[in-house]
This record gives sequence, structure tokens and C-alpha cells, in this order.
Amino acid sequence: MSISEMITSRDNSSLKLARRVREGKEEGLIFVEGVRLAEEALRSGVCIRDAFFSEQSLEDKRIGILLSQFEDAKIVSQKAFDSLVD
Repeated sequence: MSISEMITSRDNSSLKLARRVREGKEEGLIFVEGVRLAEEALRSGVCIRDAFFSEQSLEDKRIGILLSQFEDAKIVSQKAFDSLVD
């Protein structure tokens, strides 16, 4: 696992794309939110383009295990992360 970047701005282009996907404005992409759904997506073998984790979630052991399964992950400040999730 490597952390490709730390995102602190809600105006980050990766977050903007993720929000468009979540809102159904990007064809051919789906938005998966939550630990259980992320675990299921990994098990199913689907191609995961981006994985976002909040700074605070890194303290959770289950999140740490999930994070270790991604080759490339983005860590997001809580303020920016809140703009991404429901």
C-alpha cells in the first residue's frame, strides 16, 4: 500500500470527480461508500479507481486492514472528506 497524496481541499479534482460519480453524473463509474461495501468490492475483483480514507479513520483497525489492500490510497482531511460522503 502506498498513500499517493494527502487531500486537504474539497476543491481537489479527485474529490470533484468522486462527487460527480456519487451524484450519477459520470457514466460507467460507481461510488462505493463505507467499509463493508468497500470490502465487498475488493472481494468481487472490480477495478477500483480511487480509494479515499479520512485522517481520523486511520486509527480504526478494520480500516487499517482495508487500507493495506489498496495499492494506491488517498488520505483526506476530515473537512474535505465530509464533502464527499453522505
